Amino acid sequence: MGVAHGFPGRERTITASIVAYNTSLHVLQGLLQDLSVDKSISRIILVDNSEDGIYGETSTRFAIERMRPGRNIGYGSAHNMAFEVCSPRSDYHVVLNPDIRIPAGTIARLSQFMETHADAGLVMPRIAYPDGATQHLCKLLPGPWDLIVRRFLPVQALKKKAQDRLEMKTFFGYEKVVEVPWLSGSFMFLRTSVAKKVGLFDSRFFLYMEDADLSRRLGSVSRNMYFPEVTVFHGYQKESYKSLRAVLLHIVSAVKYFNKWGWIFDDDRRRTNRRILRALRRP
Repeated sequence: MGVAHGFPGRERTITASIVAYNTSLHVLQGLLQDLSVDKSISRIILVDNSEDGIYGETSTRFAIERMRPGRNIGYGSAHNMAFEVCSPRSDYHVVLNPDIRIPAGTIARLSQFMETHADAGLVMPRIAYPDGATQHLCKLLPGPWDLIVRRFLPVQALKKKAQDRLEMKTFFGYEKVVEVPWLSGSFMFLRTSVAKKVGLFDSRFFLYMEDADLSRRLGSVSRNMYFPEVTVFHGYQKESYKSLRAVLLHIVSAVKYFNKWGWIFDDDRRRTNRRILRALRRP
């Protein structure tokens, strides 16, 4: 694997980390096959959060590095392990879910985008379901009410209205390049220098809300950008809607998030969301 070319004569080193836990080998191998075809990424680390190390043969087959914590240390902490190793020799770092599929040329296009947007610390492409439908993963910074309504409100019309606002569908159709307060942790293309400046994931979040927290910190020193001119595919399962354990993990993470940033009184949330929405409404 090599380097990505932004402008002629300029080369940027790109690294990537994948965290796998309870991921089928077939799904993981799909992502690794995509990465083996795309030579833009110079170093890939698979963090194997399984207790029995079931991904060893797969990592050997695709000649990628594997790190084994020996237990499930959580999504963000596992990516932090890989980032610490990669960051000294990385210009850009890609955070990946194991159920992502990446068409050829995607990584190079995202690198080119970052080269022409020096104020961007994070870019996310359009993320689609396997059938091609857009996943609405651009979000405003959430307040407690947003998450309560989205998950627990029984009135579907009000629930949809609140969800459409949080996911920014009320304000744009996911068809243009925009700045976004909260981008999904399933695929994050990061400027390594900015990520090092603010720190990657907060290890207090075992699962869920770690991307909201990181997006917020990145957005305080750079711009988080949505770039729909390239698409990746994500087998998004909404596990937190299917499993009681996942529901509880989501609630615990939400409590930690609002304890950190503020429940009702959060001036930064209000200012950031207002600024982004004002920009979207400009002709």
